[in-house]
Amino acid sequence: MFLEIDSELAHTVNMVGITYLLPDIFSAITILCMGIYIVFEKDLYVARQRKPFFFLLSVCFVYSLVCIPMDIALNSENVFSPSVSLIIATVHAVFSQVIANMLMFYIVKDSRNSFARTKDLKPVVYAALILTCASVTFFVVNIRTGIAFSFPPEGGAVEFGPLYFFHFLLMSLSAVITFAVIFLERDSMLPQIRRMASYVPFIIAVLVVLQIIYPKSEALLILVSVLLFYCFTNLTTSSFLIDNLTGFGNLKYMSSFLSYYFSKGVRFSVITVKIQDYSRMHMDFDVKSVDALIKMIGDEFAGLELIQQVFRISENNFVLIGPAPSDQGCRILCTQIVDIFARTYVIDRTTFNLKGDIYLIPCPVVASSRSEVFDMLAFFSEKKVDLKNLSASYYSIRNDFFSFIVCDLRLKELLNRRNYIVKLIREACEKELFEVEFQPVFDTGGNFCNLAECLIRLYDKRYGHYVSPAEFIPVAESEGYIDRIGLFVLSRSCRMIRECIDNCLPVPTISVNFSARQFYSPDLVDDVINLIRSYGIPAEYIKIEITETNIIANFTKVRHVMEQMMACGLGFYLDDFGSGYANISRYISLPFECVKIDRSFIKAAMNDRKNDVFLRSVVSCFSSLGYKVIFEGIETVEGYEYVCNFEKAVIQGFFYSPPVSVGDFRKLLGLPDF
Repeated sequence: MFLEIDSELAHTVNMVGITYLLPDIFSAITILCMGIYIVFEKDLYVARQRKPFFFLLSVCFVYSLVCIPMDIALNSENVFSPSVSLIIATVHAVFSQVIANMLMFYIVKDSRNSFARTKDLKPVVYAALILTCASVTFFVVNIRTGIAFSFPPEGGAVEFGPLYFFHFLLMSLSAVITFAVIFLERDSMLPQIRRMASYVPFIIAVLVVLQIIYPKSEALLILVSVLLFYCFTNLTTSSFLIDNLTGFGNLKYMSSFLSYYFSKGVRFSVITVKIQDYSRMHMDFDVKSVDALIKMIGDEFAGLELIQQVFRISENNFVLIGPAPSDQGCRILCTQIVDIFARTYVIDRTTFNLKGDIYLIPCPVVASSRSEVFDMLAFFSEKKVDLKNLSASYYSIRNDFFSFIVCDLRLKELLNRRNYIVKLIREACEKELFEVEFQPVFDTGGNFCNLAECLIRLYDKRYGHYVSPAEFIPVAESEGYIDRIGLFVLSRSCRMIRECIDNCLPVPTISVNFSARQFYSPDLVDDVINLIRSYGIPAEYIKIEITETNIIANFTKVRHVMEQMMACGLGFYLDDFGSGYANISRYISLPFECVKIDRSFIKAAMNDRKNDVFLRSVVSCFSSLGYKVIFEGIETVEGYEYVCNFEKAVIQGFFYSPPVSVGDFRKLLGLPDF
């Protein structure tokens, strides 16, 4: 039974009606916030979900607004007769509970549609239905008997009967059922919502005290609104953070969880699993079959006992959260993950073996923050690190089906080094701190052929030496700086040609390297042509070097760009011939005017008769087709003597000259000093 309240105080409260109005006011505000959220974030829901929920919220909001003047009337004397007041109050209490359950039912139903791996909430739904029926029955009986509350015939404040505590119990059960939804959905709840839910015990305590002091307030209905709002916020926030195919969290969801884990200061492992040959699977098999396989693999990961969380951050990339490496369970978990790749799968009645790259990042030992985890995941991209070389130096297992690498502090040092290189490149691009060198080309008699290659250089002031192009060029490509670097090298080449023209000297032909990524830029042709025209030089003095890798990466795109540039007078060299595996017939179909033989091909020909015969045949073929042939990387006497066996051979290499500074190249051309 509730505490007795002083009649004068109760009368004052009734006159003001604040406590009695609180549930309806708070419910109206809560529903309004939900509606506004849906309006401004309408893309979170498909129309099929959004429209009925918005309609339901609108009905609830209107009902809450209607209830406010009704509450005021019930708390005023002689507005309604006692019997009418009792009916209105009873209907109000019943409908408030019914509407709360309707909202919860919809949230639960929508949750089942949005999340692939929520708990079975049927018992909760059944309990809410039973509670609603009990409420209706109880309040119908109350109208006839007044066993819970009633209004005196002479008018005035509501009188509480001996079973009013049962009404209090029904409201409490509504809050418990809603809280049960939150508890059962805790695994899929966002960390931010978890932190919000941590305040629920405090809110419960405050509202229980308010309910005890002011029985007429029905303050626990406010608690139901609060808990429903938590459910709604978690659902709508998570609806665009969940992968539709697997039901796992996506990259944004993972980011949120990592922040939460790091804030707790616990030790854990981030295990990234990348399935290889995903593109080939889509070419060989039906899309639905591949999706079914990916979902099945995800279910396999989620079924592992020691997995704490699973995310799908890209089409073929999963991230698992597991125990710390120091935990024995981590070793068991890794063994189970490896076993998944040891199995044979069937797609469209065809047996299929998965191949994958697996990396384990100990947190916070190796990665101490969310950003460091993402840096390492980026570092594992095939375009940013040579996985074969990496696996040779780190704790790793590799076979035909998978490679497993455990990251340690040495890899973190590599990552820090890479980030440092990125910083150097960014600064060099912003302040034009790059330098260039020119490597001249000579004939076998040591005569300068008035031909050179312009090479980029990056000086590290901190350590007092140049960074190897083999180190910073791949980083520049992956980070998107290669376009600016390419235009910088082209600009310095055009400047050198311009000075030779101005000084009436023989104009050299200068070649510059273009990477594969540059050919994907839609502005490449315009940028190159506009730059050359800005110096007022003939375009035929500039040659673009393309490697075999560029051609293999996107033959059609490369060919289209080459044709556009050739129409403006530029020429092209095929660089590093013999280092790749492209089809020679493709080379012939492209408008090259020069082929540069890679040093590895020359070295192989010097040591093996078959390679020697093949190289001689290839050089003869290119010469017959009108291609100029340049032998690259000639550094020794043996290499020089071998190349001399080729008619009209020209040489680029340290045997005659390494790359020289701008000043030395100017002297070679006969230009005056700066």
